[in-house]
Amino acid sequence: MRRSVPVQVSRVLDGPGASETNHVFRYRGNPVKRVRRASLDQVVAVWLQAEVGSPRFGHHLRVTDVDRRIIERPDLNDPAENALRRQLLRYRDDILTTIPDDTEWWSAELSTGDLAGLLAINYPAWEIYSRGTGALLKVAEALRDGLRPAADDAKIGEGLVAIRENVEGILRALEEGRFAGPMILLGRRVEAPFTVIEGNKRAAALCRRHCLDRIPCAGVPALLGVTRRPCPWLSPHAGPPAWQR
Repeated sequence: MRRSVPVQVSRVLDGPGASETNHVFRYRGNPVKRVRRASLDQVVAVWLQAEVGSPRFGHHLRVTDVDRRIIERPDLNDPAENALRRQLLRYRDDILTTIPDDTEWWSAELSTGDLAGLLAINYPAWEIYSRGTGALLKVAEALRDGLRPAADDAKIGEGLVAIRENVEGILRALEEGRFAGPMILLGRRVEAPFTVIEGNKRAAALCRRHCLDRIPCAGVPALLGVTRRPCPWLSPHAGPPAWQR
């Protein structure tokens, strides 16, 4: 389970680098709440906070000899800190380096309706678990119904098991009142479907809890990236990029 401290997350999402704006996002036809401009430095800081407790990636951070304060209480006004955090996250360059440089970042709060429209990252295990739709709500339905899809490829099979086990663990943590932490999303247009770039298992657990089990949602923090350029991790179900339309 990835643990985050709400005060620390709030400091990243609403601290230096975030600015008030009157820009209106309309996602799935509804305005997204509390939209503020954000920065790539914030994205990196939030991503690192999520990875600290990750069973898959946390060991990368546990073996480094750095002051944990720069992860737990980041100073986004310190260029040296920002550079160090980016260096710490280099093991996720498989994703980070493919996000277009012109991506505009926003901090926002998602509702239950927003969660229902989220798409999973472009990866085979998520495509299988979503039954070919890419929809994280479909993943949540499959987990609720006890479906256990399999794959001939051993690595993909391990990914399917990890999805099931991790989402179940996150659900238990949510039931205990723990905070899931913000997700990082990417989309081609503000009104188009967003793909979860970081936090897919948390998103599936939140879809199960709020969309299927109908437990009221007070709002889920997220960082939204908007770019018209291609990115290989965007869900193929998000529609074609602007230059192909």
